[in-house]
Amino acid sequence: MEFDKDLAARQEARELARQANLAQERLAEFTQEQLDKIVEAVAAAFSREAVTLAEEAVQETGFGNIRDKTTKNHFASEKVLSAVKNMKTVGILSKNQEKKLWEIGVPVGVIAAIVPSTNPTSTVCYKAIIALKAGCSIVFSPHPKAVACTCHASQIVARAAEAAGAPKGGVGCLSIPALSGCQELMAAPEVRLMVDYYHAMLGGDKLEEIASYGDMIRHVHIASVRNKRHFPMIDDVGDCRGFFAALKAAGYTGYVSLEGSDGGNFESSIAEAITVMKEAEKAL
Repeated sequence: MEFDKDLAARQEARELARQANLAQERLAEFTQEQLDKIVEAVAAAFSREAVTLAEEAVQETGFGNIRDKTTKNHFASEKVLSAVKNMKTVGILSKNQEKKLWEIGVPVGVIAAIVPSTNPTSTVCYKAIIALKAGCSIVFSPHPKAVACTCHASQIVARAAEAAGAPKGGVGCLSIPALSGCQELMAAPEVRLMVDYYHAMLGGDKLEEIASYGDMIRHVHIASVRNKRHFPMIDDVGDCRGFFAALKAAGYTGYVSLEGSDGGNFESSIAEAITVMKEAEKAL
């Protein structure tokens, strides 16, 4: 009997969450040295495939270019590893005899991670590194337009991690592009933490200011806070200013989630966006 796509996606999400939970039970017993060995292996394996993954990402999504994607892949593997390499994450982290306080690092559990279409491979590496470094298993939910390259990136990470001693199932990825699968993963009882991609939430009453970001915005997700209604993500918004002007004219007062494009200087606007967000929250 052939299952509906939605049912198959839900079942896959449940199974990956269960496998990750079993792996988590073993990872929780790993020493810092064991975890460090795993993340070093992951970073090395990912870095070797940086160009291939960049090519796949550009071909599948149509976003960015191979050179920049390759740079991102190297950054997500080599630079992220360098940043956390000497960081202690499990066991006794510090002792304060004066305050009689000990800080102890304990894995949070299974992590569900959302992967955007703009960074479909590099996101997998850096999130896997920080999760495994902390002794956590992780399951990725790829963007529907980047399933193949995100799954391949996850496979590279999983193989490297397992070869270095990580339990099977410690790194997983949804392979069926369906919203039901993503929702099932996020609602799974085994999942203890969700990691989203970086975005700015801005109030609808400030849309004229948001519109000034223009071409720096590539993806738009709309969610109405007051009635908890969510609308599908809109990809490749051609006329950002016109789009936001139309929303404002319609009296929209929800939130807008913005994801920066590869080509835009979006990061430089983050601080400005946060200021607008805070103002909008007070108004709403």
